[in-house]
Amino acid sequence: MNQVSYTGDGKTCEFHFNFPFFKDTDVRVFVNGQIVTDEIGITKIESGSDSDIPYSGGIVYFAYAPNSGSTITIDRRIKLERDIDYQPTLPIGTTNLNRDLNFCVEALKDLYSVLENVPGLTEVIALGEQITNLPNLSELAKLSDISPLSTAIATLDTDKANKNLSNIPSEYDYVSASGGTPTAWYRKHKSGWCEQGGYVASVTSSGANIVLPITMVDANYTVIISAYKNAAVGDSCYIRYTPTTTGFGVKNLSGDFVDRIYWRVSGFCTV
Repeated sequence: MNQVSYTGDGKTCEFHFNFPFFKDTDVRVFVNGQIVTDEIGITKIESGSDSDIPYSGGIVYFAYAPNSGSTITIDRRIKLERDIDYQPTLPIGTTNLNRDLNFCVEALKDLYSVLENVPGLTEVIALGEQITNLPNLSELAKLSDISPLSTAIATLDTDKANKNLSNIPSEYDYVSASGGTPTAWYRKHKSGWCEQGGYVASVTSSGANIVLPITMVDANYTVIISAYKNAAVGDSCYIRYTPTTTGFGVKNLSGDFVDRIYWRVSGFCTV
């Protein structure tokens, strides 16, 4: 791991590190877990002209010595980005190519060091390496223990099931409950906003009554109605009538029979 830690004595301002890096921004400095960017400097140690990584280490200088007993941590985190743009009509120099490849490898090392600290992930990676090294899939049954994988999956499922919605900022709205059937469904939001919908089949000239799955705050909600007929017979004009907090009626002014009426409601419902 490209990291080194010290304990402050209230006097020392210089702290050495000996891991390779490409530029100053690759090096991070922490004091008691808090990153430090002001009143520090870095002296770089050059690797030599034959090295693909420019610097082999360095010294971090503090303008003021960290307090006695404080923890000083120096580590590396390479930002994966392009520094060299290869042109399609120009030859590719081996020096630049080797430097780019080493850059990618070192960046992946930093990523792997982070992933190693994720609970359960190391065991899953180890199991994956076992599977990769098997000569064929029939050998999978010979693995002595696949519990790390199942344990990791169970942990993820538990975290998903026990997610804490209270951590969502109060200004954000989200669906807090939903359910129903295709003929009458609902989707309720934390704010009280509610969307409901469904359909009724074989509607006669006398119309139909729609019962809402969720009770609305009042009868001033929005209703959208559409109809379906197997055969285009006559004209259809549908109206909503006698709306209440628990439902409403639909009726075809022309009196035609229809195979199905679709409806959708939106507004505020009871909490």
